[in-house]
Amino acid sequence: MKKYVILTLISLTIILMIFASGNSTISNIEYVSAVKAEKKTAVEIINYSGTVEYRNSTVCSAKGAGVIQSVLAENGDFVTKGDPVLTVFQTESEISNADIMSAITSGDFQSIVSAADGDISSVVYEAPSTGIISGLDIEENSFFQKGQILFKVSPEQSFQVRINALEKDIPKLKIGQSVKIDCKAVPDILYGTVDSIGSSAKQTTTASGKETTVKITVKIDGENKDIKSGYTASCSIKISEKSNALLIPYSCVGKDEDNKNFVYLLKNGALKKQFVSCGTEYSNGMEILSGLSDGDIVVSDYSKVKDISSTVVNEVKGHAE
Repeated sequence: MKKYVILTLISLTIILMIFASGNSTISNIEYVSAVKAEKKTAVEIINYSGTVEYRNSTVCSAKGAGVIQSVLAENGDFVTKGDPVLTVFQTESEISNADIMSAITSGDFQSIVSAADGDISSVVYEAPSTGIISGLDIEENSFFQKGQILFKVSPEQSFQVRINALEKDIPKLKIGQSVKIDCKAVPDILYGTVDSIGSSAKQTTTASGKETTVKITVKIDGENKDIKSGYTASCSIKISEKSNALLIPYSCVGKDEDNKNFVYLLKNGALKKQFVSCGTEYSNGMEILSGLSDGDIVVSDYSKVKDISSTVVNEVKGHAE
């Protein structure tokens, strides 16, 4: 009797060991997702944030130095060519800032006349064209220098986006490149083209420090009553494109100890390490020149594969752009 009990216990022990071993094997399996390599149009895009402003503005600049006497219009006003916008006390003689500030403080503009040797007069600045007033950021009794931009007049519903582009991107930017424009305050996506690229660079302070930038403008196509000067616009500039390129997400491609590019390819239900030759890194994926074919299935993120023998693909997604 004891013999049968012992045999039964041994059998149960073996069964439990087998069951535990099976569970251990199952628990060691890593499940990963995969994507299909697809032939499509590869696109390189640069993203920038800019400011909407009126386009084709006519600039009104000061013909001398002086003080604003009265402001007769506001930004956003519609004016006809010849409408008065500013009246000023102005001279073409050299006047020091100290003399001007003293006159502003005291209200004694006769002192300016004395400083200018009597060469001072009241001048009216008129709208140089018909359109919308913008850039009128000067107040009564404020001082201005000769050549200073006093205001602009722009055609109604004609807009552009002003962008400070990093110098590293300038060689890639060309006039005429297409741009997708997103303004949060405008319900529809807007479209446009690169219209101008500045001829000089400047230092711009950003959150990460000082950057060398070049001003570029993007012309907004058509008219849209919802656009306003001063809005922030997110611009996606299409730098280049290539049709019929074989693409996979960047995360699919790894490098081995010999600096060779590889992916994990699903073939006949099992994964294998497949070496590939890569081309250009586009905004919507990595171009594969050799090693894969259209429709091949590869692991979405090569770094998720720790042991190829215990890794199983449990879902195949579309190409992630």
